[in-house]
Amino acid sequence: GVRIDQLAIRGLVQNAVACTDAIGITAHVVPGAMKPEEMLVQFVAGRSDTRDFTEKPDVAELKYAETDDQGRLVYEGSYTPSHNGHYLYGVRVLPWREGLDNPLATGMVQWG
Repeated sequence: GVRIDQLAIRGLVQNAVACTDAIGITAHVVPGAMKPEEMLVQFVAGRSDTRDFTEKPDVAELKYAETDDQGRLVYEGSYTPSHNGHYLYGVRVLPWREGLDNPLATGMVQWG
């Protein structure tokens, strides 16, 4: 099945970032039988108390960039935090097709 094989976050210094400084995200996804156009890959980040989100997290879509030499789909994007402080973050992969109102409604989410 689908899984996130490698995740790179650029722009963090000792696991912190200042607001207005962009974070670069690259996710390498093993697609299983899915095609790039059938997946929605998102970076999810939000302020936290170090264990849980303290407010609704932000979601930034990562865009398909290429297929690497191992057959993994490479997705890239960036995120700029709106506040200083502690953040929780992750990348999720959801199934997607044209006309799907809410990709979370499928109940199929892979986190990395």
